[in-house]
Amino acid sequence: MFLPTPRRAVGCVALWLLFLLFPCRLPAVAADAVPPSAPSPDEPFLPLRAADGGDIPPLTEEEKLDLRCLLAVYPAVRHIAAESDGSLLLVMSDGSRVPYRSVPPAADDVKATMAAPYPPEPLRPPTPEGVAPGRVRSAALLAALYGVSQADVRSRLSTVPFLQGVVMMHWRVTKAFMGVTERLRAALQQDPSLRPWLKSDGGFAWRRIAGEPRLSAHAYGIAVDLSARRAPYWRWSRLRPHPLQQTYPSAIVRAFEDEGFIWGGKWHEYDIMHFEYRPELLCKARAGKTGGVSPVPSGDADAR
Repeated sequence: MFLPTPRRAVGCVALWLLFLLFPCRLPAVAADAVPPSAPSPDEPFLPLRAADGGDIPPLTEEEKLDLRCLLAVYPAVRHIAAESDGSLLLVMSDGSRVPYRSVPPAADDVKATMAAPYPPEPLRPPTPEGVAPGRVRSAALLAALYGVSQADVRSRLSTVPFLQGVVMMHWRVTKAFMGVTERLRAALQQDPSLRPWLKSDGGFAWRRIAGEPRLSAHAYGIAVDLSARRAPYWRWSRLRPHPLQQTYPSAIVRAFEDEGFIWGGKWHEYDIMHFEYRPELLCKARAGKTGGVSPVPSGDADAR
């Protein structure tokens, strides 16, 4: 067994005292170093990676904002891949890739779905033909986030308590939907007349949009309909626009928007009962007001 001599013991104690007296010397050197990936003050950091070691294609300010919001609200989006043809891809946590900017442009890439600005409450501008912010969706992004088939989506559903009953929602959305419920409960205490508007008429439903080949947002478990008999769908009414697009209770719309859900009443092809989780649109809409990306609460973290 090693036993220190008295001289060695004194030396060890002296070294230990020096360490205690000057603990900041070594860390001070490292603290001055800037990590290679740190964003500069005037350039929002985006984790861009070029394919084949090529150049990064230039980004517009709007594209930078889009990508910052997508990274902020969807933990499953890990970084952005730049292709040699100028296209940009969202690289997901499972390695799959979703087109953000296609070359040539595509009507349903993620950039196109974020092009029309969504007006958060209290804004309710006119909705002439062609104005439907958020109604165009990227099927590739929805599949990557929520599931590629009915069985896949069903395996990820959760039963979430609501004010009146329960709603089946995708597990990535349950945290945000529970936040909506709490906000609506508080709104009801202030205004009990809201209650007839708050009957759930369904969350998850594997189906296509009426009259269209595209899957509904309900098929991914990210949408809910409220009080369908009071809040109509555009195919059920001849009114263009519908008066409820202006008079529907703002407290309900605001409760959903504050948690990342958009309202179908702000579309030309209105769906006044309909709310769906699209936090990237609200992040983008509010970025100008906050001076930067300060996103609405994201869904559950990318783990379960």
